[in-house]
Amino acid sequence: MLSIDCGADELPCHDFGVSKLPTIRMFHGRNQSVDYQGARRSDAILQYLQRIQRPLVSELSDEASLQSFKAVDDVVFIAYASPDRTDVLNSFGELAERHRAEFSFGLVSDPALLQSESIRSPAVVCYRPGDETATTFSNFKDAEPEALSNWLHESSRLYLGELTHANQQRLLDRQWPMVYLFADSEAERADFRRSLWKFAKGHYDSLSSVTADPLEFPELLVKFGLDARQMPRGVVHQLTNDRIYPYPFGRGISSNELTKWGLDVWQGRIKPWMPAGVTTTYDDLGPTKVATRKISVAKFPGMPNAIKIAGHNHDEL
Repeated sequence: MLSIDCGADELPCHDFGVSKLPTIRMFHGRNQSVDYQGARRSDAILQYLQRIQRPLVSELSDEASLQSFKAVDDVVFIAYASPDRTDVLNSFGELAERHRAEFSFGLVSDPALLQSESIRSPAVVCYRPGDETATTFSNFKDAEPEALSNWLHESSRLYLGELTHANQQRLLDRQWPMVYLFADSEAERADFRRSLWKFAKGHYDSLSSVTADPLEFPELLVKFGLDARQMPRGVVHQLTNDRIYPYPFGRGISSNELTKWGLDVWQGRIKPWMPAGVTTTYDDLGPTKVATRKISVAKFPGMPNAIKIAGHNHDEL
């Protein structure tokens, strides 16, 4: 491991084409490298290092190795398939190649071990040990070619995960409202992930909830009108109509407070934030109307407007 201060020594940063700081790059010799896209915290980086040192797909041949591997990472994918199912094995191998830097991949093909598991093969199971969740994909016969890949993207989403450059676009592509929780320190973000886990789980089917490092995503602070000196902060962003609702600075960020505030937003008692100088009219601030812009502002990928509040379906948060 080598740390380079590009401000004090520009030459190596220029030679290796480093254009954004901070950059973490893994080298396999001088000419083979990949930029690390995960969370900027020690445990996530260590998981990444362990991930890339394992085989692309780890063969699990006994019960002990299988149970151990299920908890080896935040997100683990295990294929259960006999050796003659080359179609499943090839598709799974392609996914592992694409997502090796993010997730861990294992394979159970031993007939005795397959028989001992209560999973009907062929199947791929996503284990999220921190969320105490496992989801299964088994429709290989009738599924579209991208079905397994799409399932991987959705099943790997944690109840309340960390926003990274690797998962950002996937989350936006879901076209659902985003809940951002910004905090300067990893300790604060980890506390959010613990204290708001049940809140995020309860809204998992209607919101994408993430913690975010403001230093890693300064462009989001500008986009949401947040002051980097006022942390921690929360934001709800509805991308279908580009409405931005910053959570009040200084108000405690707890499950109860977020729920109360979210209900106020949904019932139209809180107006969306808009950049200074932008004139916007709203026919109605309630959940079923769309804003009418007098002048154009930046557009972002859209998100749908279905959300559950208190166990009922509503149009928007």
